Amino acid sequence: MSFDLYFWPSGAAADPRRLADRLADEEADALVADERVLAFRAELLRRWPDLADMIAPWHHDLGWRQPWGRTDLADRFVGVTLPYGWDGTSALPFLAGAYGLDSYDPQSEQLLTARSLSQDGTVRGEVVAQVEGWVTEEHVVRLLRQISSAEHGRHLRCLVG
Repeated sequence: MSFDLYFWPSGAAADPRRLADRLADEEADALVADERVLAFRAELLRRWPDLADMIAPWHHDLGWRQPWGRTDLADRFVGVTLPYGWDGTSALPFLAGAYGLDSYDPQSEQLLTARSLSQDGTVRGEVVAQVEGWVTEEHVVRLLRQISSAEHGRHLRCLVG
């Protein structure tokens, strides 16, 4: 079994369910091209290379994989079809929010806007995300800066996926 998630520029959907239905059919003409979508897509594929077999629409970043469907929509939206239990699922909306994108889950009809996600990975105080995937030098440097600037007695939680 699998499920779908969609990501598009924040505020682009008055009716997210209708937009997701249109995107499933690669009807994305209502969305404006946005470089943040391509940047988010590149980050997804960098962190989770296995998404290359689960991501839509087709784009040259998929390498040897043959084009299917339209080839001009990768800068408008990202759709992923994930198996249930896929490890990075909880991180995706938070990561999308960092790129200024909204996340929509058509199974639960839940829209998470970039503004609803706080910088600490919570929505309305509830932890929903842990950014997982490859750790790069910049992540380690940022973590060390946070640790060194923390006040004495402050508790830090490091979640390593």
